[in-house]
Amino acid sequence: MTIFERTHPAFLSTTRTGMCALWEPSRFTHVNDLDAWEDAFDNDESIIRMITEGAFVPLNVGGSSTFKIDVRSGALTEREQRLRAVTSEPYLLKTEGLIQAGALEEIGSLMAGGTEISVGKGSYSVVVHLMDWEAEPGARDAAGEPSPDALPDFIVQLSLIEPGSAPVFRTEVLTFPMPPPPAVKEIIVGDVFIVPSGDGRAGVGQVVGVYGKSSYYFAIFDAVFPLEVAAERVMEALTSPVLFLALSLDAKIYAGHWTVVTRTAVHAAVRLPAYKVGVGGPENMHVEDYSGTRRRLATRAESNFLQYRSTVAPVRLEMALRAHLGLAPWHQEFDELKPDWVVTTSAFFR
Repeated sequence: MTIFERTHPAFLSTTRTGMCALWEPSRFTHVNDLDAWEDAFDNDESIIRMITEGAFVPLNVGGSSTFKIDVRSGALTEREQRLRAVTSEPYLLKTEGLIQAGALEEIGSLMAGGTEISVGKGSYSVVVHLMDWEAEPGARDAAGEPSPDALPDFIVQLSLIEPGSAPVFRTEVLTFPMPPPPAVKEIIVGDVFIVPSGDGRAGVGQVVGVYGKSSYYFAIFDAVFPLEVAAERVMEALTSPVLFLALSLDAKIYAGHWTVVTRTAVHAAVRLPAYKVGVGGPENMHVEDYSGTRRRLATRAESNFLQYRSTVAPVRLEMALRAHLGLAPWHQEFDELKPDWVVTTSAFFR
């Protein structure tokens, strides 16, 4: 049964102070001018006191932007679970029945106020999920704006606290804990890792190249093994065809979602791509190797069929593997992850 008196759709909130929030408006009636607002929110000690008292829940990732926020009582869907980046520890929120949500600067009567949400009177446990919505194919439209059905930045779940229970609540101003130390200290070309597919199996990938200081070429091989023996059998996968090849980031390895199990030389059959790059403008097109260290003037034909370099989120490779295994829908964007053995660095640089 929902705790809300009516349905509340997701909404947008723009903050220039670096923080959004949920709050009990009756606790902030005194915030009616700039001095009162600064006294309440210009220092962490005051905010922590309000959090501890259950008057304020921060939606704080340390940056100013426009955020899409969904406040609800229901559980995450399978789609949302897949794209969930991190989840907060529970916060306490006590309300007389009407809460508000929005930008920090909207609290009090100085501004127009946030979005009003009617709930039952009581004490609530509030959990905040930060969504990696941009990793989903089609999340942005042709103009680069979030598509209408893109997931929100924050999903905020409220649940009534059961009488007699004594949960422990988070009181930090930063909503999410700092990330743990990296699962691996350094990512090296040749590292072999396993990619769980979510059904008791795992695929195998390898770091096959590097671009700049923090981008890596990942190859995912056309082989899967039972998860419990995948680490022992990764070398078998390296002789299989490359299923996907993409320039990506280290987030999944850093967090330990993809476990590095060994390191070995990259097979010569794995050939990395070449790209076009405009030097000083699109009329001066060059061919650039995978690493960005070699470049030469492009012919007109090369300018027409070479692609610009792009980076994909590592979760997209994971989603493509699941789709390849029939565990999720196939999206057109996954076709772009398939290797092109024609447009390679070795073909353009001898």
